[in-house]
Amino acid sequence: MRATATIAGLATDITVSVDDPALLDLAVEHIRAVSARLDATVNRDCENAEIEAVDLAGGQPVLVSSLLDQLIIEALYFADLTDDASGVTHGRESGSPIPPWHRVQLGRGTVTVPSDVRLELMPTARAFLTDHACRLLTDTLGCGVTVQAGPVTTSPGGAVARVTSADLRATAAPAAATTFDCVSVVADTADLAFTAAMFAHRHPDIASEWLREHVRGARLDGPRHATTTVGAWPTSDHVSAA
Repeated sequence: MRATATIAGLATDITVSVDDPALLDLAVEHIRAVSARLDATVNRDCENAEIEAVDLAGGQPVLVSSLLDQLIIEALYFADLTDDASGVTHGRESGSPIPPWHRVQLGRGTVTVPSDVRLELMPTARAFLTDHACRLLTDTLGCGVTVQAGPVTTSPGGAVARVTSADLRATAAPAAATTFDCVSVVADTADLAFTAAMFAHRHPDIASEWLREHVRGARLDGPRHATTTVGAWPTSDHVSAA
């Protein structure tokens, strides 16, 4: 019998489920600690969040923690893969032909973000939480674990992201007219699942082909119940139900 608990963190609800109810409190304690650390790193609603030092640097190098460095690396990687479909980098137009995610510089424990670029790392932090917490808890607790934060859910079988047209309008990324009511993606990691779903919304004409090359499976729900599946969907009952 599964046991489930929900806490607040990273400006959303975070839900953890475990197959052994006796281990739920340990799982919740770990999730709470990790989400608090991530909030203190990238959540601008938290006083003195580390990301604020990057915001105030005015394009100058800033020393960053290993956690923030890792989050930025992951965010920029998926921004490059998807033409920044999830809006990791945004700000006023600079006139530069170089994409803003290529203009952020990392190295030797520092990050340099151009003064006209702002990093939005909350979706990356949520994906990081679900992936790393699920993996660690599964290994240490020795039972099945599922972690959900926002539209992303991770279980031992993989990650699922379900992004609706309403979710798309609520993101910090520029508005886009999607032809899908909902895009659901199964991938090896939460970050890939989420950014792939966002990419599909923003590029509906090539969504099926792109998803077939990059993820394990996807379901594209259009208006009036029109549905297209890509790849192996559902890839497994456990992952699809996550």
